[in-house]
Amino acid sequence: MRPQSPTLVIAGVDDFIFRPERQRELAASTAGAQLLLIERAGHNPEPEQPDQVIQAVRAFLPGPVG
Repeated sequence: MRPQSPTLVIAGVDDFIFRPERQRELAASTAGAQLLLIERAGHNPEPEQPDQVIQAVRAFLPGPVG
């Protein structure tokens, strides 16, 4: 059995290299993965929509320990 790790797949809605339908397949084939499609972003959503990506990553990561 493979260990499971929380996985967040972040993709741009307008990605023409790795289309959203492929991102959906990636997330569906990864146990427990979450998919976030970013509007007005292509293949590099991090620099295209940094506020949305940062907000999503912060929400996904567990809170501080202790």
